[in-house]
Amino acid sequence: MIRNVVHLAVCAAALAAAACSGQEAAVETAVNAVAHAESASHDSAKDHSAGEAKRQSGHDTHSYVLPDVTEMTGSIKLVNAKTGGTFTEQDLLGSWTLLYLGYIECLEACPIAMASIPKAVDQLNAMGVPTKAVFIDINAPRLDDLSGGLAHSKKTGAAGAAPHDAHAGRAKLPVNELATTGPEIRRQAIATWGESQDPDVILLSGSRKQVMDAGRLFKSRAEQTMMPTQESIHHINHTTYVYALNPKGDVVVLLYHSDSPQMMVDEVAAAANAAPSAG
Repeated sequence: MIRNVVHLAVCAAALAAAACSGQEAAVETAVNAVAHAESASHDSAKDHSAGEAKRQSGHDTHSYVLPDVTEMTGSIKLVNAKTGGTFTEQDLLGSWTLLYLGYIECLEACPIAMASIPKAVDQLNAMGVPTKAVFIDINAPRLDDLSGGLAHSKKTGAAGAAPHDAHAGRAKLPVNELATTGPEIRRQAIATWGESQDPDVILLSGSRKQVMDAGRLFKSRAEQTMMPTQESIHHINHTTYVYALNPKGDVVVLLYHSDSPQMMVDEVAAAANAAPSAG
């Protein structure tokens, strides 16, 4: 009885979690730990054999309702941070995708996800399930923010980004320098950060509108806050789902940043095996 009460209380707390602070990450991790410990009856293959309409995540032991993956449809237009080229929903087709929305300064959930996702992708590819990893940076700056959205990052974050003055980069852009905008500077910072990540991960950035459109498509929430410290450190509370998309570009499984690579592999492999035509 006490165990059940504790479980329900932790799950209720996770409703408000957006997961990048230590406390929120701890709550979500605790929820996942309890859920997986008590989910012996969950069978990924059986779950996915029911068909997409009835399919649930392996986290169906949670007491809150997951967003409807069938509503995660539409178009996106982002920027490949490494190449500067355009990335759209068409680039998600042709293979399975593990997609995550986070930001390069994140010190909690994002480093965990970015360590697990490439491992899962490598294992799935080795199993004959073509899969790619995609990271969308949600900290899109204003056009005139020449700090690239890093103005409040006084401490070096997960990106290894250099500190910036808290009020730097807000000057009005001269007409002849319109090509040097906040989003472009941000793209370059993401590309630099990517040098410390798995080289096969596709890193995406964009303007505020482009990033917000992508967030709405994937039902992802983000809240700009300031860390409760003596320093002005920029912080974003955000959804930490890992979205598994099939080769048609449909989201079919919602995973969590705290899932192990093997959990991700099991869910995607079950979904791939249940599909009418694998790959």
